[in-house]
Amino acid sequence: MKTPLSPKELLDHKLSTIPPEVYEAFNELMAKRLNDGETHVKQCDVIALILQKLPQLKRNELFDNGWLDVEPHYRKVGWTVVYDKPAYCETYEPNWTFKAKRRK
Repeated sequence: MKTPLSPKELLDHKLSTIPPEVYEAFNELMAKRLNDGETHVKQCDVIALILQKLPQLKRNELFDNGWLDVEPHYRKVGWTVVYDKPAYCETYEPNWTFKAKRRK
């Protein structure tokens, strides 16, 4: 018998559907740009690298499946993550900023 999933179980399920190549792409770009515990990843760069790693994938599938919504997984492993996209009157590439959480 199936039962309702808790918010945490549902989030864990969603994150488990993200292909490993998505994380590989984020990790490669993050490592390349890491400086003093902080790194920035442009959305266009990560999409291009994911599509290179998964050539059968269509760009819209990344969005339709929510596979770019990786923030919760990175937060679980010690990053503070901010996703920034332009407002209607701004023009710049959407991006993520990852900062290593500081121990208190």
